[in-house]
Amino acid sequence: MIFKACDIKGCLNSVYFCTKEQKTMTQYGHIILRTAAVTGFIAVTLLLACSCKGGTAAGGKKTDKAADKAETERFWPYFDGTYPMVMTDNKSRMEYFSSHSWDDFNFSDTLSLSRDTFNVLSGFAGFVQSMNMIGDPETAQDIMRSLMSRAKESKTMLDWIVWQAREVLADPNSPVRDSELFMPVVQAQLESGFYGYADSLRLRYTLDLLMQNRPGQRANDFVYTLKSGNWSRLYDIKSQYTLLFFSNPGCPMCRQVRENLLRSALINGMVSDGSLTVLVMYPDPELDEWNAHLHEIPTEWTNAYDSDTAIRRRRLYDVNAIPSLYLLDRSKTVLLKDVTDVTLVEQALQKQ
Repeated sequence: MIFKACDIKGCLNSVYFCTKEQKTMTQYGHIILRTAAVTGFIAVTLLLACSCKGGTAAGGKKTDKAADKAETERFWPYFDGTYPMVMTDNKSRMEYFSSHSWDDFNFSDTLSLSRDTFNVLSGFAGFVQSMNMIGDPETAQDIMRSLMSRAKESKTMLDWIVWQAREVLADPNSPVRDSELFMPVVQAQLESGFYGYADSLRLRYTLDLLMQNRPGQRANDFVYTLKSGNWSRLYDIKSQYTLLFFSNPGCPMCRQVRENLLRSALINGMVSDGSLTVLVMYPDPELDEWNAHLHEIPTEWTNAYDSDTAIRRRRLYDVNAIPSLYLLDRSKTVLLKDVTDVTLVEQALQKQ
């Protein structure tokens, strides 16, 4: 089990996470395992649940719609488990499931809201994974906007949905953290009129940070300093691609991401031929710990720190959750934002 993030001072040691050197299963560990099971079940359901009522699946075998519905309701009780007849491919069925996941939920009923943290959050994580499986970020955002529009039925309802979204999409430790999907959540809060001046200021601050360095935008430039004391800028890097790796010395998850990068033949080959620069960036000025871990960074990578703390001070990047990877092209346009899965980096590079 690989957890998502460390805070800037090291691995969070809380009810959600692990101690620095352990792989102890905790709340988010359980949730992501359940989410993986949910995601796998969704995929199986899409293959088995033929849209025609009482019809046959692709192989001619009859499906049990009642059983499919009962199984679906085990992890998502607001969807009846059936799909329109015209939907025969998995992508359209996944989009339909995501779009209709909340059809049978009563947004006016605030008295029966569940506070069963594990099941509620793991269910919401499965809902998020279903949107990710569509493979279309704009469609996923539209689905989230639709949900948040319905959630504004009352402040109590909105707060309940926001609580789930914040834990799954915005918590630094969440394995399925996603700033793009969290933006509609914050926007809905601001548009609702339910929150006072101080809360609105905090929400605007959060939204402003989420809007930085989005895929398709040019990344914010910054100055970085090397061990020698020499400095340069992100935009001075001339390679075809730049992999910006926000890292914290001694962070177990940072070490795991580093090892995954070093195991990638694609990434190593591109570093060797000069088409990819890996910039390992420590966004704090305290250097004792950074110096102690210098030997851990490959000499082929650029290892640097923010001597002026501009990244934090000017809110150039959200570095509350580390490790974090940004993939940029030659013009410093963002291809991937805030990921830790090296496979996603490889896939993005292969698509270019």
